Amino acid sequence: MKNINKLIVPLFAMEGPDLSVKAAKLRNNIRHGKELDPVGKLPAGFAPDFAELQRMEANMGEDAFGALWAEFEHARKVRYKELCKRWGSKDYQGIVDYMDTPVDGPEEEPVGHE
Repeated sequence: MKNINKLIVPLFAMEGPDLSVKAAKLRNNIRHGKELDPVGKLPAGFAPDFAELQRMEANMGEDAFGALWAEFEHARKVRYKELCKRWGSKDYQGIVDYMDTPVDGPEEEPVGHE
């Protein structure tokens, strides 16, 4: 199974108050294979390679990548509060590591807020 959890860092780094809107913009960048919607300033080692992600999607197939993206989004929503805490602490690798743990529990993210 492919893993796109490292995208959580650029997702949080993007401008805007709503993670769902930022996720749609990040997904759009992947579809186009380039940064159309600016990601913003990122810590070293966390810049996404949109062309490579676009190739990954093409190789996996749109449905399989869509399922992977849905898993990423669900994990983000379940872990919302802890992710915000880690982002505030600038624990970027910790954010990715946390996303890599098994998901359980209800979604925490409030709709329309960050």
